[in-house]
Amino acid sequence: IVEDIIDGYNGTIFAYGVTGSGKTHTMMGSDKLDGVIPQCARRVFERIQARGRDGQTFLVQVSFLEIYNRQIFDLLCSEREPLTLRGESGAAYVEGLSHHPASGAQDVLAILEEGRKNQHFRATQFNDHSSRSHSICTVTVESSCVATNGLLEPQVVRGKLVLVDLAGAENVKHSQVEGEGLREATEINTA
Repeated sequence: IVEDIIDGYNGTIFAYGVTGSGKTHTMMGSDKLDGVIPQCARRVFERIQARGRDGQTFLVQVSFLEIYNRQIFDLLCSEREPLTLRGESGAAYVEGLSHHPASGAQDVLAILEEGRKNQHFRATQFNDHSSRSHSICTVTVESSCVATNGLLEPQVVRGKLVLVDLAGAENVKHSQVEGEGLREATEINTA
């Protein structure tokens, strides 16, 4: 998938399952084992380094959002105002979502760690640190190279890798959440 992103295609990897099944661990990993996102970030920059020798230049940008109680929030923005999903020419986008440049895999991971500080979590019967929102990290890779086919303008190609960590579907009876936690669980199950 990473190779295709660099070639200008879009791809998505997502983790889905019940609360406590290891979705976030699969996506983020641990101190001892990299998850899907760190592995993909590392691979993107390995491929960029290999391709950069061929005269291509690259721009990598990262965005990170959450869908919490059916509202979209930019996890990398200090203003916690809901954002709006828009559609144009058959493509959906989140109006006002910030995009942050990354020059290496460590930049991507640092951006995500900063965003995770703003994400909604709550202890449940199944998990002491249960995500109460769906999170979506998008890594956009834009490449350009000098045209070799007689064109005067450089050719620009853009691909997106969308990495989704869905909040766990849960049986509210078994998770024993109440009050705001019950509302969150209901929204998670219907979003």
